[in-house]
Amino acid sequence: MSVQTLVDVYLANFPCVAIIGIRQCGKTTLVKTLPEVWKQYDLERRADYEVITRDPDTFFRLNPRQVGLDEVQLAPEVFPALRVAIDEHRAEKGRFVITGSSSPELVRSVSESLAGRVGIIELAPFSWEEVTLTSGSDSVMRRILDRKMRPAELIED
Repeated sequence: MSVQTLVDVYLANFPCVAIIGIRQCGKTTLVKTLPEVWKQYDLERRADYEVITRDPDTFFRLNPRQVGLDEVQLAPEVFPALRVAIDEHRAEKGRFVITGSSSPELVRSVSESLAGRVGIIELAPFSWEEVTLTSGSDSVMRRILDRKMRPAELIED
């Protein structure tokens, strides 16, 4: 099953999906594959950060569904407001996708604040099988080493 299919399955079963992984493993690229109706916010962008953190409760009241939050570890104060927003329409699935870098603090925050409300997908670095997926000049590893492909582009391939 592809990671994109897994996200779709989780969205059908949870109000929120958390995509967690190391830097440059494709989290942001994966979120950008969501349909265009999804509002995308990147907490590394100052304007997005300020809009969301100024009053998280109001943000989620105005944006109750189809919201992607990238780099959510930068604003842990949004988790209580996200929990409240989810609980207001608990039966509604597929409302939020959040991403964050792998860290024990983030996993703990997501697990504790959103217990039973979130499906967690951990994007792992490449396995040896993925690296050697094809042979010759078109191999995944050759394309990465020749800088013809970033690892995140595998999601699109």
